[in-house]
Amino acid sequence: MSEEPRVRPQPRRKPVRIVALTAEKVADYIDRILKTATWLTPADFPLVTQAARSLVIADQVWSYFEQRQWIDSRGRPRGAVKQYLALQNTIGRQLNALGFSPLARAELQRLAAGAGVDLATLMRQARADGRLAKRDGSDASPPAIEGPTDQGANEEP
Repeated sequence: MSEEPRVRPQPRRKPVRIVALTAEKVADYIDRILKTATWLTPADFPLVTQAARSLVIADQVWSYFEQRQWIDSRGRPRGAVKQYLALQNTIGRQLNALGFSPLARAELQRLAAGAGVDLATLMRQARADGRLAKRDGSDASPPAIEGPTDQGANEEP
């Protein structure tokens, strides 16, 4: 007769309540971001939405850690810690791209100041300098580049 293997009883865990990702919470974060960052344009909206979703997910994971702690019963970090830290890194990059750090805002201001000349102005200057074909179709070839030449380098064999 074979003896049945003993099964260790699993400790009973307290249920963890994680608030569902809701459209209302995402909309609340979107409103907060748009009210804070007055420099954002409609082109930034997809990134704003993604950042808001990431923030809601981070809230959910943080709620889990508040209920279960970061360390498990064996004294090891929970598996979700690594994902949480990666999510925090992602949120930091998203908010940085939206200009939520002093360095990012300074970079955005520098880029906006450098964009003082529009494409039409640059094209007019290029036509005037002969670097671009004229509107009438006549080709304004760029000037030949002159530099040191090697004797015989351009000759055909």
